Amino acid sequence: MLNAVPATAMLALLSVAPQASTATGSEAAASNALGSSLLRLQGWSVIVSAPVFGVGSALYYYVLARARSVPGLLAYFGVLSSVLLVIAIPLEPLQIVRARWPSIYGCLRLSSN
Repeated sequence: MLNAVPATAMLALLSVAPQASTATGSEAAASNALGSSLLRLQGWSVIVSAPVFGVGSALYYYVLARARSVPGLLAYFGVLSSVLLVIAIPLEPLQIVRARWPSIYGCLRLSSN
């Protein structure tokens, strides 16, 4: 459900783009501002949806460990990595944790220039 927000923002961006190409003056500035905010909305939805996914997967791995459906070491490794996901994703935009891969935040900084 949370990932419906960036999909809707992309559809809205597709409807704003043709209008922005023909707009002049203050309409062009408003269209550019709307497009920029829609692009930023996609990036910020990661900050919300990834920790929610992490909490859900941590609970799932915990249930698997308690039921002994999978080996305990593997299940608790899933719990640990899900908890790290919940902690690390919100800290990345603050640059407390730095990803070694290209992140959505770097793309957003490039698009805002």
